[in-house]
Amino acid sequence: MATYPKLVQVAWDVIEKFIKDWQAEPYKYLNELSFQAELYSRIKTVIDLTGYDTLEGKYTKDIVKGYEDKQQWSRVVCETAMYYKWSDRKYYKFFPDIIIKDDIKDIENPPDAIDYVNWPALLTCEIKAAARENKER
Repeated sequence: MATYPKLVQVAWDVIEKFIKDWQAEPYKYLNELSFQAELYSRIKTVIDLTGYDTLEGKYTKDIVKGYEDKQQWSRVVCETAMYYKWSDRKYYKFFPDIIIKDDIKDIENPPDAIDYVNWPALLTCEIKAAARENKER
């Protein structure tokens, strides 16, 4: 059995519980957004309760006055831009439904302040779901 970082294991436990709940009540979630909102809420709540809910990063551009020194950021986010490089060597932006961000070594230099560099992620989740079959009438 694979050993995951603690917060990844917590997320997997939450995901597995959510799947069981959904199987028991398959009509409770009507579309992808309701799946995303429920899963995000559960993961964020558990991580908040563990005390690992915020990250620090000192950004210098486009910061609200009074927060220039350092900022607190949520570890669990929805649809934050990330980048990947495809075989054509171009960078593409994508927006995973749920991301659990990892700590960084130097809060003075957040990696995603540089174009095409991602804040490290412990887990990214893209949800594709239909609550019921699409039957022709």
